[in-house]
Amino acid sequence: MGFGNRVVIAVSLEETTHAHLATLRDLKFLNEAEVHFVHVFQTTNMGYGLGEYALVYPPEPDRKALEKSLIEALKKSCCDCFPKGKVVYKCLFDQSPKEEFCLYAKEVEADTIIVFTREKRGFFESSFAQFVSRHSPCHTLILKP
Repeated sequence: MGFGNRVVIAVSLEETTHAHLATLRDLKFLNEAEVHFVHVFQTTNMGYGLGEYALVYPPEPDRKALEKSLIEALKKSCCDCFPKGKVVYKCLFDQSPKEEFCLYAKEVEADTIIVFTREKRGFFESSFAQFVSRHSPCHTLILKP
């Protein structure tokens, strides 16, 4: 199985992210690939009354600043993992992060998606990893912590 030249990696901003990404150093195909590190921030919509008022979090004016800080955090977590090839950092906002992640992978025509599970028991315990494995537009590599 060939992994292709465009790889999209789902990253969270948890304490274990850097350790997870460090495990990818041994995957030789990533050295020459275009690697997209993608974090999807879950938005929340709350309605009040009879639909007269709505609150969206994070509000649109705050998203640029939040996106900038999240990309800086991604760069710190990912910078020493992939010294070669092209690296893209992307922060997206959506009510359904797993759906938005799959749409992004399809949009950039990913050849492979890499996702980490959150749980150590079972094989596909993470609902995110399970969703991506079922709806991915390409090969999916799911790694346990």
